Amino acid sequence: MRLMMIGWLVLLMGAPVAMAQPGPDGPRGERFRKRMLRQFDKNGDGKLSPAERREMRAMMRLRRRQMLKKFDTNKDGRLDQTERQAMRAQRRARRQRMLKKFDKNNDGKLDRSERVAMRAHRRASRAIKRFDGLLKKHDRNRDGQLSWAEIKPNAPGQVKRMRRRFTASDADGNGVVTRDEFIKAAHRINRTRRGKRPRRPMRPGKVR
Repeated sequence: MRLMMIGWLVLLMGAPVAMAQPGPDGPRGERFRKRMLRQFDKNGDGKLSPAERREMRAMMRLRRRQMLKKFDTNKDGRLDQTERQAMRAQRRARRQRMLKKFDKNNDGKLDRSERVAMRAHRRASRAIKRFDGLLKKHDRNRDGQLSWAEIKPNAPGQVKRMRRRFTASDADGNGVVTRDEFIKAAHRINRTRRGKRPRRPMRPGKVR
């Protein structure tokens, strides 16, 4: 879960220097390592190559910067005790919201099926947000869907790449992408964790 990653990052926030690959012990540390393998072991050999470790560290540095931006109120490049307490309080509140929404058997934790449902909900929420951004920027006729004619004029220098992404999102091939098609494309991408991934659906920030 993302909260587990945040927990390990909190332990590293006391130092303002770049972080190394974490190596916590115990069952939680083992779950963390397995999660890192699922996310970054692209060739599926059960370990992280130097390139895969660099990608992981880059992601963790990005998360660290995001956390500092949000919680480092005195701007000293690290989280002091008060700032860490604020972060933990937010984590606890977020955990309670997730439990309330997804803990269907009310056992105080999320089992495998509940975590799957939570992740699916998150993916759908992110996809809706991206699609709404695209609509706001490119849906000239305000019909709630995107055509290639609307996208193409706004993709100078990257027409081929955007065309591939548009085609990957247009499941029925009718020349327009609906909200439902966009969400399903996002789900297809996230189901594939190793090997060659399917084309990503369009992102608002990628079209100029």
